[in-house]
Amino acid sequence: LIVDQNLDAGLILEDDVALTSDFDDAYHLACRYFEDEIYIRFAFREGHEKGQDIAQSGKVHLIRPNPIGLGAVGQIVSRQAAEKLLELTGIFDRPSTLS
Repeated sequence: LIVDQNLDAGLILEDDVALTSDFDDAYHLACRYFEDEIYIRFAFREGHEKGQDIAQSGKVHLIRPNPIGLGAVGQIVSRQAAEKLLELTGIFDRPSTLS
């Protein structure tokens, strides 16, 4: 959808996500650091991620995780990042559910 509709980016959320009071700060912090080829993952477990601090707003930290975590309740994906993800995932090696 991001690529097909030529959007600058998309905010993708899990269908069962429950946004916390910190989400507004997290979203606006992520938007301040938006770049052409960006993928920002909103982790679901506070305090479990380690990595280089990029920025902070209140209790929210934008980090470059090391190692990159697996779980997320949402992402911001730029069009360029979406194009790259589609290119890299042309062939899936495991089943995927779409509903």
